[in-house]
Amino acid sequence: MFLCPLSPPGRGFSLLLFALLFSVLSEGTPAQGGTNLHILSAPGHPLSILLDERDGLIRSAYLRSPAGTEPLDSLKGHRLVRDHRSTPYIDADWKPDLLWQLSFAQDDAKRGVDLWIAYLSGRPRLWVAESPTAATLWDALSLNVDIPEGTALYVSPALPRYSDEEPTREGRTLSFIYTVGLTPDGPGFTIVPAIYRQLQEITLLVAQAEGDEVLRRGYDSLAKDFGTMSKGQHPSAEALSSFTWKKLLYREWP
Repeated sequence: MFLCPLSPPGRGFSLLLFALLFSVLSEGTPAQGGTNLHILSAPGHPLSILLDERDGLIRSAYLRSPAGTEPLDSLKGHRLVRDHRSTPYIDADWKPDLLWQLSFAQDDAKRGVDLWIAYLSGRPRLWVAESPTAATLWDALSLNVDIPEGTALYVSPALPRYSDEEPTREGRTLSFIYTVGLTPDGPGFTIVPAIYRQLQEITLLVAQAEGDEVLRRGYDSLAKDFGTMSKGQHPSAEALSSFTWKKLLYREWP
């Protein structure tokens, strides 16, 4: 569970929307100036994201909820590349809850950020977090993993440093993948054994073909962690320490 101190609500959404629309109209149409106002919504949930974009890159971003309007400053200079929503039933009000994962990449597409939005409808509560991302070898693989409703995958930027001799590697290598789920206490790392059985098989195949001895040992350790989680157990301390989330906010309302 993660909680952040409450802060005063942002400016009224209508004023914000008017200001952004004025900016768009005063600076030119999309065809002329490449400016665009992009609104993302979650049907059935009182949440939306407003993106002010120029030439595909975000200039400003805001999250709107009944608790107010919140700026999402870390998305500046990024572009939206993926929008994944799950609607599990977590609390007892028989209304779908929400786990919303949005992936954004920097202009060179090598690094980015995942934005996580979680909402429980019974006693309305909202969590927002972000996690760093980077291009990895998983992007090049034909990854066909069955993911149950209410679960999302966070592909971390790097392979955990399993020993002192192993450098921290980012880029075209495998990295740790975390299964993220929604609980009554908010979103977090929740182990889904069926997913890790599939990931272990893929990792073992890549390890067998890897010519770099140090990297192959790292992949062997990664496969061992995935095997441990395929039995519902916690992974190594190195894997847990690589789960880097930044908690942005927590809100609730009547």
